[in-house]
This record gives sequence, structure tokens and C-alpha cells, in this order.
Amino acid sequence: MDGSGLNEEARAAEAQTARVDVLDMWCAGCAITLQRSLKNIEGVTDARVNFVSGQAAIVWDSARTGLEDIARRVRTSVGYRLAPASPDGGGSSTHLAAEGKRLSRRLVVSAFFAMWVMTLSLVEYLDGPAVGAALFGLSVARGVLALPVLLYGGWPFFRMAFRSARAGVPGMDFIVSLGALAAFALSLGNLFSGSHVVYFDSAAALITCLLAARWIEFDAR
Repeated sequence: MDGSGLNEEARAAEAQTARVDVLDMWCAGCAITLQRSLKNIEGVTDARVNFVSGQAAIVWDSARTGLEDIARRVRTSVGYRLAPASPDGGGSSTHLAAEGKRLSRRLVVSAFFAMWVMTLSLVEYLDGPAVGAALFGLSVARGVLALPVLLYGGWPFFRMAFRSARAGVPGMDFIVSLGALAAFALSLGNLFSGSHVVYFDSAAALITCLLAARWIEFDAR
């Protein structure tokens, strides 16, 4: 056997593969971000992340890195946790069910507060001096009611936006976060300038509708 053949055998011996469960992955964008991050790790020769199964298949050079080091670097860089895959997929299913419950709670809370934000927005279409005098106070109330939607309901979007931007693959969550935060910031600016024209209802509706879409996606998954 020539030297090239020996080198190929050595490289094959050093190549390691593993299938792992991915925790904290809640959207297809998460899978894209994680796959890009895995491939950027030194020593990883290939990586495939499946959002539906909640697992990742990783191939790495054991002479340059190890699975524990890969998991640590993924946790540090983009925040996802890797765990040994269970033979029957039970670990992934259990985590998926828990994530679905958290998503349901966010949706219920966001829908409740967004409903009141939208209801107060209807007052702007009424006539009368009393309504005109109350508009500024109602706009402030809408901002207060929109805060739980933004901070609690929107947190997964903001977290994913930060992770995807840091991985160099900003996606839909980045756009959603930018739109919701821009609407909220512009509304605050208007309030501080004495104007009652605000867009808190737009920010709340955007977050709530997308949470509903994610919940449907989770249910189908």
C-alpha cells in the first residue's frame, strides 16, 4: 500500500460522527443558525441539523477537536445545548413538549395583553372633547399593556435575532425583532414629545400573530 493510502486510512480513523439532541431550538431559523455555527468550528468537517427531529448529525476530526469541546463552543457562541441522542428519540420529544408548553404560555399572555392594547386603540376613532383629552393617557396605557407582549412574548424572537446575527445568518426573527422594537421605540419618542400617536398595537399584534404561527408549527411538528 502506498503512502497516500495510509494517509487516507489515518484520516478515516480520526474522523468521528455523532447524532445529538439539540435543546432550545424552536424554529427553522434556529436550525440554520446552528448548522452554520457548527461548520465554522475548527475540526468540524460536516454538520446537518434537522429542525423536525430536533437533532444534529456532526462529523469531526478527533485529532483537532472533540464532541465535548464542540458542545461547549456551541453553547458559548449561539446558546444551544447539545445532549446525547436517545435511541428512541425520547429525549428530543420530551424537550420538544416542554418547549411547546412554554410557547403556549407566551401566546396566552401575549394574546391577553394585545387584546387590551387593540381595544384601547379603538377609542381613537370616537368623537368628542372627552375622548380628545384622554387620548394621551390612553396611549400611555397602551404602552404599559404592550410591555408584557414585547418583553415576555417577544423574548424568543429577540434571543434568536441576536444569535442569528452573531452567527452571520440574520433571518426572519431578526426582521421581526427589528420591526417590533422600532415601532415601540418610535411610540415612546412620540409620547416624550407630547404626541398621542403611537404604534404599540402594531408591535403587540406582530409578536402575538407570530407566536400563534410558531405554536401551529410546533403542534404540527
